[in-house]
Amino acid sequence: MDVTNFIAISKSSKEALKSANLLKSVQINCLIEGDIGTGKTTLAKYIVPNAPIINGNNFDEILNLSTLSNVAIITDFENITNLQKLYEIISKNRIRIIATTKKKINDDLFDQFFGVKIFLPSLKERIEDLKPLARYFFNEAKKTLGIDIDEHSIDYSKLDLSQNCISLKRSIYFYILSKNLKDNEIISILEIFLEKNIGTTDDYRKFLYLYEAPLIKVALNKYKSQLQVAEQLGLNRNTLRKKINDLKDFL
Repeated sequence: MDVTNFIAISKSSKEALKSANLLKSVQINCLIEGDIGTGKTTLAKYIVPNAPIINGNNFDEILNLSTLSNVAIITDFENITNLQKLYEIISKNRIRIIATTKKKINDDLFDQFFGVKIFLPSLKERIEDLKPLARYFFNEAKKTLGIDIDEHSIDYSKLDLSQNCISLKRSIYFYILSKNLKDNEIISILEIFLEKNIGTTDDYRKFLYLYEAPLIKVALNKYKSQLQVAEQLGLNRNTLRKKINDLKDFL
């Protein structure tokens, strides 16, 4: 996402953006907390757009901060192995730190590092941000994939928010691609999956669900009653009931 375009519609996002705007003009270290994909790094880049980004696992690189810049973004700050050493380096060299962490950490040393803490809730708690973010990723995906599709066709209830913006973006790209797949492309995808998974004497029956589950699910959504589904698919009702029970995890 464009670092100048931190989308803030919900109350919590607006508060985070307000704090970020203040931090752009003052030299204060800041810790941004939140789950994966909540926009922590995007907000950090909004505060200090030109700062180098270093992962907390790369401690050797962090130790050389004084040779890189007088300001840095450190992601996964919870993974730093020697906080005291880092504190000595940034204090001695007057390096400003904007850090992100996926964990809430109660540590007195953290209070020495950071004058400001910002918490970004999950997208499920910032529901007002969902549609603007989805539209952003939708337009990005259309441009990247070269596919023209109506934005109003999105079913927001089916978007994956399990990893916030990461899974949201992935599900929108998948949605646009899936709406434009041809039968030979679907077959190619299945071939890739099957190449990695076949290898037993029962593979034919084992992988029938890849065809049966989506067919029955779509038919149930379309025809509503099991009687109509059985008639339309040419199945015995008892056979259909058994298949629905066997495939319940996919329906």
